[in-house]
This record gives sequence, structure tokens and C-alpha cells, in this order.
Amino acid sequence: MDKQPHRALVEKVARIIDPGVFDDDFPLSQRAARKMATAAIAAVYEALREPSREMYSAAYEALVPCSDANACWQAMLSASPIVQEE
Repeated sequence: MDKQPHRALVEKVARIIDPGVFDDDFPLSQRAARKMATAAIAAVYEALREPSREMYSAAYEALVPCSDANACWQAMLSASPIVQEE
């Protein structure tokens, strides 16, 4: 990933990864949580960077009836590799 994720997003994900280290002053642990967050964000970015066939199909199906960009985006994300299959 060439671009760096926004600091607010890194902070949000880091606090989800290890919320306890942000309750007190643990700068080394906080830095580690931020590094893990940055790596997680990069992995998700790469998973979404190149749309899969399923994502293209979902976008096409969403756009045909209504030409709604939000519906298209939501359909593509729902068909992306980041959504766990049941």
C-alpha cells in the first residue's frame, strides 16, 4: 500500500485491537497496537483494491435497476473478500 491510512482510522482500529493500552500511559504498547492497525488496514485495502468477478457482478446487478452509486458500492463491498461467508 503506497498511501498511508488516515491517522484517525489507525487510532480507531488500534483501540479496537488493544483497548486496554489506551486506558493508561503505555506508549510502547500503543505504538504496537497502531502498527498492527496499520497492517490490518493495509490488508483490507489490498483486498478491496482489485475488484473480484463477484464484486463486478454485484455492482452490475445493483446498477441495472436503479443507477444508484451507493447501492453499487454496498453491493460490491458485500461481495468482496472482506465479508465472511456463512
